[in-house]
Amino acid sequence: VGLYCKNCPEFVMAYFGVVSLGAVIVPLNRTLTPREVSFIAVDAGMKHLIAVQPLAVGSEIRQLLIPDIMEAVERKTFPEAPPAQTREDSPCAIIYTYGT
Repeated sequence: VGLYCKNCPEFVMAYFGVVSLGAVIVPLNRTLTPREVSFIAVDAGMKHLIAVQPLAVGSEIRQLLIPDIMEAVERKTFPEAPPAQTREDSPCAIIYTYGT
C-alpha cells in the first residue's frame, strides 16, 4: 500500500492502520513526480495507494483518498478486520531513498 501524504495525523493513522492489517506500507515523498510514483508503484508491486488527491499511477492500483478515509474514521461502527497473515520475518515497510 503506497502512502502519498504530507506529515500529518492522517499519515500516522493510515500508516499504522495499514501495518496493523499485515499489509506492507510504502511511504512516498511528496516531491516525487507522477512518473517517479508510477515507477515505485510498479517496482513495489502496489495494489493500493492512499493519497490526498488522485494520482496518475495507472488503473490497476486502487486509490483511496484521505478525505474519504477521514469520513470513514468518524463512523461509530466498523466491520471486523481480517486476521493479519504475517510471520516474524514479514516486511512491514518498503522505504525508497531519494538520493539527497
